[in-house]
Amino acid sequence: MSKLTRKEFLQRIAALGFCGVAAGSLLFRCGGGESEKQTAKTPRAAPEDPCADVSGLSPEETATRTVFKYGTHSPDPKKICSGCALYKDPAPGEACGTCQIIKGPVHPNGHCINWVAPA
Repeated sequence: MSKLTRKEFLQRIAALGFCGVAAGSLLFRCGGGESEKQTAKTPRAAPEDPCADVSGLSPEETATRTVFKYGTHSPDPKKICSGCALYKDPAPGEACGTCQIIKGPVHPNGHCINWVAPA
């Protein structure tokens, strides 16, 4: 793994702090005032992109994906998830890999602001 500069380190720490605030805000807005009928989960149609299915993630994990600006397709073809040091290849028969810092399915051609060049 490549070394982080001081600036990159501070940016990541700030992003993690923001993630905590965003998660707290989501939890606050999601609490109370709704009847059980309103909060019952309704079945969702499967997304076209299996790597976009975040239905099993907690609000905090979803917020982390947003904070780190994860997207299923990278604007820079040189910085795709499958070329990142934090990316883990998909299991046999699976389309999506995983990431060490972003929970949930990760598209091999995806991207986030924490992309790290392999060693």
